[in-house]
Amino acid sequence: MNKKLLMLIPTGVIAVSLLVGGSTYALFRSSATNTNNNFTAGTINLTQNRDQGDTIPGPMFYTNTSDPTGSFPYDTDKNIGYQPPGGESFGGLAPGDSMTRAMNLFNNGPNALDAKVTKLKATVNPRGLTSGRVYDQFTDKLNVLVQVPSVDKILYDGPLSGLLNGSDSGWTDISPALRMNKNGGPMNITFKVTLDPTANNDIQNQTFVFDFSFYAEQLRNNP
Repeated sequence: MNKKLLMLIPTGVIAVSLLVGGSTYALFRSSATNTNNNFTAGTINLTQNRDQGDTIPGPMFYTNTSDPTGSFPYDTDKNIGYQPPGGESFGGLAPGDSMTRAMNLFNNGPNALDAKVTKLKATVNPRGLTSGRVYDQFTDKLNVLVQVPSVDKILYDGPLSGLLNGSDSGWTDISPALRMNKNGGPMNITFKVTLDPTANNDIQNQTFVFDFSFYAEQLRNNP
């Protein structure tokens, strides 16, 4: 009997401790909320205009019929006293000719963020020839030199076909990227096109229309 009683005692102690552990009690709680928090996202607003001593809207390169303004700011016979680098309008281009045009790139806006320009590309425009043997010859024979004169940086130097078929989903990478500070004024970029002297008669009297585009990303938190 004594042995059995001694064994029951620790069992009873364990049972009591379990009951204590399973008891419940209340905690006082409260909370505070800070309401109406507003977050405004910054923007990268990349815009451009052509610039060779003027800011008239329109394409950098054009024929007499393709400039929507009819102003032809680069034509020497319509701009008496000003001799732009490229001479007459693009319609007179012949094998061996070179023309230089410029554009201003802006990153402006009330919530503008510092940005970096990382890519550029050319896109064929359906207002001109868009495919075929003659098209392929022109895009292979027209060399495009894109640069930022102020920092002596070349962004691209090669055939137009390379800008039309970039390796990054059609885009061509700019490395290192170009920094554009928010509301920091224009970045002047020049385009020099040269038609290879070996271009043949197939491209005579043909019209080719292309769009040039730049791609920018936020600079902050974007290594």
